[in-house]
Amino acid sequence: MDLKKLGSKIQPYANKLPSPLLLIYLKIASISRKAYYKNESKLINGKLEIKSEKQSVIFFTIHKCASTFLNNQFNELLKNTDYTMINTSSYFTKEQRDYYYSDSSKIKSLFKPKGIWYGPYRFFIDVPNLNHYKVILILRDPRDVLTSYYFTAAFNHPISDKAVIEERKEAQALNIDEYVIKKSELFYQRYFDYLQKVKPLQNVLLLKYEDMIVDYNTFLSEISDFVGMDENEKIHELVGKSSFKVDKEDPNSFIRNIKAGDHKEKLKPETISFLNKKFAKILEGFNYPIS
Repeated sequence: MDLKKLGSKIQPYANKLPSPLLLIYLKIASISRKAYYKNESKLINGKLEIKSEKQSVIFFTIHKCASTFLNNQFNELLKNTDYTMINTSSYFTKEQRDYYYSDSSKIKSLFKPKGIWYGPYRFFIDVPNLNHYKVILILRDPRDVLTSYYFTAAFNHPISDKAVIEERKEAQALNIDEYVIKKSELFYQRYFDYLQKVKPLQNVLLLKYEDMIVDYNTFLSEISDFVGMDENEKIHELVGKSSFKVDKEDPNSFIRNIKAGDHKEKLKPETISFLNKKFAKILEGFNYPIS
């Protein structure tokens, strides 16, 4: 069963689904998730076999930075390597993420310094001895992130658990300006964590969504070089199959709008002014223009 396709078909009617049908779907989603993410289950139960002595990689990012797309691309890049890919954030429910990521001993049990490619993680996790890992940090202008996140929450995020349903109800009860202002503190803190705890590290590769959509070949090559892979032929193949164009914007599409600067077209001037002030330290720290 393809949960993403099923979720995409159901999502426009999420708030209208009778509770019994919604509960059945969420139960199926939970069972399928456990069946699909077998390595994650083995890791949690202490049964994962590490196949490589290579330094583990942690992929940190933010919502709406093409993280799902990139994770699929990394899957392709890593096919000829002995890295084991682990995506606990997709495996866990929201309640499980809160349970595991808030306890240092549980975090330590999940993260191994050799042989694993972790992520995507869309917020900072305080991994013990983070300097023992190679860290990839991919970010996007926070004003565009908030703008895009509204459309995702309100219209197009595939249904995976109850948290998505609650987020949709919240977003649809507000207009876009109200929503981005309400969520601004949450996202500010996530960027601030990255600015303070990840950017200063010596073992981090910082890349931007805006550079990816302009020169994807260079973007992937930097990642390949950083982790020590020789995958030029595979990169050429992936670049040839990838497109960063949307012919017509559709609020109900998961890939709604790819271009940079979308917040300037969607938000009121006073909302943009609020975000410019709110994120001034973040914009400066990650070299984004304030105006």
